[in-house]
Amino acid sequence: MALHRFWRVTITESNSGTDNFIRGYEAEFRGTVGGADQCSSGTASASHNNSTAYKLFNNNGASDYWLSGGPSAPCWFQYDWGVGNAVAVAEWGFTPGNSSQTPKAFSLQWSDDGNSFTTLSSWSNVTDWIGGAQKLFAIAAPSAITTQWDCPYALTLPVNQQWDAGWDVVQKLHADQQWSLEYGQTVDRQWELPWRRWVEQSWECPISYSPYEPKSQFAVFPSLPGLSWELKKTPEFRTSIQTASSGREQRGAFRAYPVWRFSLLFDWLRAGTPRNEYETLQGFILGRRGSFESFLFLDPTDSVCTDMPFGVGDGEQTAFQLTRAFGFHGSFSFVEPVENIKTLTSIQVNGASLSAPNDYAISSTGLVTFAAPPAVGAVFTWSGVFYFRCRFGEDTADFARTLPNLWELRELTFIGATGNKI
Repeated sequence: MALHRFWRVTITESNSGTDNFIRGYEAEFRGTVGGADQCSSGTASASHNNSTAYKLFNNNGASDYWLSGGPSAPCWFQYDWGVGNAVAVAEWGFTPGNSSQTPKAFSLQWSDDGNSFTTLSSWSNVTDWIGGAQKLFAIAAPSAITTQWDCPYALTLPVNQQWDAGWDVVQKLHADQQWSLEYGQTVDRQWELPWRRWVEQSWECPISYSPYEPKSQFAVFPSLPGLSWELKKTPEFRTSIQTASSGREQRGAFRAYPVWRFSLLFDWLRAGTPRNEYETLQGFILGRRGSFESFLFLDPTDSVCTDMPFGVGDGEQTAFQLTRAFGFHGSFSFVEPVENIKTLTSIQVNGASLSAPNDYAISSTGLVTFAAPPAVGAVFTWSGVFYFRCRFGEDTADFARTLPNLWELRELTFIGATGNKI
């Protein structure tokens, strides 16, 4: 479960009628279901009556309370664990001052910078409050692959995985049962259209060592000596162009960053022990099931950044995404985010090296959070190595045997991006 610095409850509807008051004795954020409250040594704040928001987290029970003040829906209260600190929340609780001035519709949200918040779970039509009695809300389990199976007799199915109930109900992407197919048998339960969306949603998760994380997130394309120097790499944007009778055009860009198309050639791949180069590459392609699963690729021509600028301080912002640029020493530069970090050699501010975790923290997707806001005009640079996130361009690969223990692969194509999703 991910750790975050800020946790917030945003209330969009109240049970108190037209005044929309919210009155609360205590609020808790727990790391585990049934666990202890984690709110200590931090800072409470709220959208209304901010000066009394601390009363929600002072463990004084019914002796004092926070009142949002009406009309006050939507409103929010939050807890900040401070710079360099972060917690996970699996359950949260709220003790209302009475049964009517209570939340009816609300969401639990998190943030790492205090500005941009992401909704983790939402609740609606909650009316069974009792004044002075705590009500607990557990977080729904994350989306995950729970079962995989193969189809016998070479049957073709649009899906071959079972998912838990963590998927958004609107998308209808979860299966409520597992079934098996035998020769000549059909199923009477159909997926709602568009059924292909499960492929697009399957890797919507950051790189982390979670038990729900597909292992393909960590698969790295093998480095083999038979790779030819003849490597093709093509940036691809997508633009819509409408041309009037006069010849004038209206253009719309659908991509802020390119998709990169790679084409590799392997002049030779030695088979058998002790080289096993053919088996290694063939096995890697089979393990990805063709173009289905993504992998990481270390581009031998474009993977190293040295003193690469990635931001300028404004005296307030603390979180900055690592980026890389083409032509950053000249006037024709293009910048795109780098989210698949292999190694990080240094982070510098105005040429002075910083150290983690005292001066900064970095996420698995290359988001650097400084311990204190850098000064106005301070220039940040980083040095390190990054991967491309890729998938194979085809579901097939044409290996050719040239000698008893020697193979070649004249073309292997895949599609990639510097971001963490393709």
